[in-house]
Amino acid sequence: MKDAFKAYYQGNAALLDSARSKDPGVRQLYDWMYQFIKGTYEKQL
Repeated sequence: MKDAFKAYYQGNAALLDSARSKDPGVRQLYDWMYQFIKGTYEKQL
């Protein structure tokens, strides 16, 4: 993740919707993206 090329596209509201979601599974997607961007993501088993 630290050597990965990162590009961001906000053509829809998927990331925003996941950040605001009350569904824990959907919110988890946002949390994982945040961790990946910050360089703290750890692979889920």
